[in-house]
Amino acid sequence: MYDLAIIGSGSAAFATAITASRKGASVIMVERGTVGGTCVNVGCIPSKALLAAAEARHVALDDRFPGIATDAQAVDMAALVAGKNDIVEMLRHEKYEELAGIYGFETTRPLTLTEHVLTRRTTSSRRGRRRGCRPLPGSTPSAISRRLPR
Repeated sequence: MYDLAIIGSGSAAFATAITASRKGASVIMVERGTVGGTCVNVGCIPSKALLAAAEARHVALDDRFPGIATDAQAVDMAALVAGKNDIVEMLRHEKYEELAGIYGFETTRPLTLTEHVLTRRTTSSRRGRRRGCRPLPGSTPSAISRRLPR
């Protein structure tokens, strides 16, 4: 049994899980894909890694100063993508996966949920800019406020 079931595992979900754990709630985080959400897996982090690589190559080709020869070899896309993937894996592990253990909450895939996990009164859905905390069927707002530690 858990006090809070969080759907999603991005930064907002982790912030919610950490806050609830600090207040004594037992927390489970349900993720259908890869832990870490959009930013670390396919958004901000991978994009910035590839943009930084492109900038490095662009600067290497900049020959605006007389007397300084510049050169850049062909891009090895397989190596570049592998390096980007290494960065993503490292950050996912350090910034997301390790935190679950440090703060004592679980992460799981939806197919591993059992009915008794969802008998608690509150779920929290954290999806980027939109957030919501809604009661499960059969619960009341007063039951929610009494159920979670303050």
